[in-house]
Amino acid sequence: MATDPNHRLSLEGLAIAVVGAGRIGSELIRNLGLMGIGRIDVFERDHHLVTKVDLPGLKKDEVKVEVTDNFLTISGERKAEKEEKREGYYRSERSYGSFHRQIPLPEGAKTDTATAEFKDGVLEIAMQAPERKPLARQLTIKHVVETAKAKTAAA
Repeated sequence: MATDPNHRLSLEGLAIAVVGAGRIGSELIRNLGLMGIGRIDVFERDHHLVTKVDLPGLKKDEVKVEVTDNFLTISGERKAEKEEKREGYYRSERSYGSFHRQIPLPEGAKTDTATAEFKDGVLEIAMQAPERKPLARQLTIKHVVETAKAKTAAA
C-alpha cells in the first residue's frame, strides 16, 4: 500500500480492480464482505419513514439494527466457509467480512415507534415520520400606485 497520506483506495476502486481478475475477483469481493450490504433506499410511505436494505445471502441473526435520535445504524458480519474435495485435491477456504452503515435521521423522527422486518434478504425498518411544517407560504401581492413625483424622479 502506498505511504503517501493523500493516496486513498476506495472500496469501489478495490472492487473495480478485483473484478478485473474475473471469477476469482468476484469471489474475493463477496468474501471480503464488500457486497455484504447492498442497495439502501430511504423513503416515506403512509406517514412512515421507511429504510429498505438489500442484504443478499445474510440471515436475520447476522444483522444488527440500532436506532438513536439521530441515526439508524445497520451492521453485521458475513462468515463463509467453503470446502472442496476431489481426487488428489483438497481446498478449504474461510473468509470473514463485516459491514457498518449509519443513516442520518431527520429531526423529529419518532424513533420509539421503529420496527424492523427481515424477509428474503431484505431488511425493512419503519418508524413514524416527523410532522412536516409547510415550507412554502403564499404571499399577498400589494398593488403599488406610482405617484407623479416618483415618475419624475425615475426619469
